[in-house]
Amino acid sequence: IRVGDGHPTTQPAFNRLCWNGRRDLEPHVPHYVKCGKPAPRGRYVSLHVRSAEPAPLSLCTVEVHSDSDVAPEDACPHLMGGQRDSNSTIVELFHGKCIEFHAAERRVPLAEARNICEDRGGRLVGRGLKRRGLYFLVWRAAKLFGNDPFWLDATSNRGAWTWSDGQEVSMELARDGETKDRCLAAGPRGTFEPTDCAQGLRVICQFEPLGCGTAQLPKGLLDWAIV
Repeated sequence: IRVGDGHPTTQPAFNRLCWNGRRDLEPHVPHYVKCGKPAPRGRYVSLHVRSAEPAPLSLCTVEVHSDSDVAPEDACPHLMGGQRDSNSTIVELFHGKCIEFHAAERRVPLAEARNICEDRGGRLVGRGLKRRGLYFLVWRAAKLFGNDPFWLDATSNRGAWTWSDGQEVSMELARDGETKDRCLAAGPRGTFEPTDCAQGLRVICQFEPLGCGTAQLPKGLLDWAIV
């Protein structure tokens, strides 16, 4: 995968390598790739696929997720550094939100998970994220949490699932219909499942960014004076 300002059909060599590796592709299964750091920037993203044996390949959908060149240090300075162990939380920008993964946090019930996020000035993750965004978040969490599920900010009332702001939950649930479990968890394989609210799960918080940050200048403007 290459990213840059060179058109993929005429100047692919001018674009920096974002990712290179082997993948065994399973049909009808989403595959995600995260660019290495420092992440390349540019207007074009190209995907180059090679196979040991000739075989047809059809890609249903290709999506590019970007933080718009804004660093978490700029957009979420209140979440960076401080007294907390730098290994206990990981902050990333995602879909216009500051997402804080509590990587070393103990597994807690839903009520305590909400308190952890609210004490930090945010809320439990989920509300306002679109379905595809949630699938991408599940993939990212699996890289940090392994097979551990995490809480979503949604509850059930007589079988009707809603986010904490009252909006309807649109994802397909692993166990739909009547269930005594009133809280919602996301699993490592992209499943969203009703769960006992007292069970201990991982915590991910989301926050509104405090600022837009300062994007890097295009290469042609690096010599310009900034007033």
